Amino acid sequence: MIIRYFKLRKKKNVICPFYTLKLTVLHEAPTGYNNNFISNSISTKFLGVITGNTLAWKTHIDHLLPKLCMACYSIRTIKPFVCQENLKSIHYSYFHSLMTHGIIFWGNSTDSIHVFRLQKKVTTIITDYRLKDSCRQLFTKLGTLLLMC
Repeated sequence: MIIRYFKLRKKKNVICPFYTLKLTVLHEAPTGYNNNFISNSISTKFLGVITGNTLAWKTHIDHLLPKLCMACYSIRTIKPFVCQENLKSIHYSYFHSLMTHGIIFWGNSTDSIHVFRLQKKVTTIITDYRLKDSCRQLFTKLGTLLLMC
């Protein structure tokens, strides 16, 4: 018979209780085993998606935006040296993969408008359109997933 023990890691294990926006918590009981207590947190990362204790996705989007800005900068920087097909390939492998990870959870959030603006910016960089122009036909031309806000 094999006995497996649950090992608590203070740095990795956190408790993130979920609440509604109207509910306030007065006291939280300490949780632990053998004097190893798990800390409470207002947000936690699970499978690459950061979720807050109210299931609002602002924390995840705030974490995602700098990564998408770096992808946008990379595409803009490399644009003079590669053709449009290579830019599309870089877009899919870098920007698009970051954007679509966990989109089923945070895609309907009110803060997703910031991600849409960056998506539009990258699309206009690839296709040489102005940022003020409508990009609906550009998304279909590139065949990219349009993040609806």
